Amino acid sequence: MPFRSHLAAAAALVVVLVASGCDSNSSNSALRELDGTYTVAQLLFDPAPQVLPDVDVLARLNTSATRLEIFGEDGQVLFRTRFADASGSRLTEMTAAATRGRATLTAVTVDDESELADLLLPRQIVLTYSATDPSDLTGEPFLTNVDLAAFDPQYNGLGPVDGTLRIRFARSVN
Repeated sequence: MPFRSHLAAAAALVVVLVASGCDSNSSNSALRELDGTYTVAQLLFDPAPQVLPDVDVLARLNTSATRLEIFGEDGQVLFRTRFADASGSRLTEMTAAATRGRATLTAVTVDDESELADLLLPRQIVLTYSATDPSDLTGEPFLTNVDLAAFDPQYNGLGPVDGTLRIRFARSVN
């Protein structure tokens, strides 16, 4: 009887190891599918108080020079931002994790998090994509307590608002 229980325990351990190994391989495979350069096709904040117009965050960016680069082999992401008013550019670093149909991008440092926040982007961005054609990465996170006055002085006097940020990155064809 003790031999059978040891055998059962060993079999259970093998199943757990195989399952965890498959899961990480699936994640690496999904990241490799996302490998590439993406343009910012939409970045629009839709405030919950319907009296406020949508905030076109994308209008702040030079869209021909702003790029999201995903390096699927190692899960690194670079978000190269150039501003439309020629006030400068930024290089924000993130990490990526993916499963079929879902990618999570996370700021690496506090400075990276701050750079994302300047564009109303959260520290962690969850995006979905078609597992058969990952050419668009989209997300609609609901954000709370957004300080639009810090984003644009035209909102001075307005308190924090909630709303949905509509995000779409489109894969560049090289």
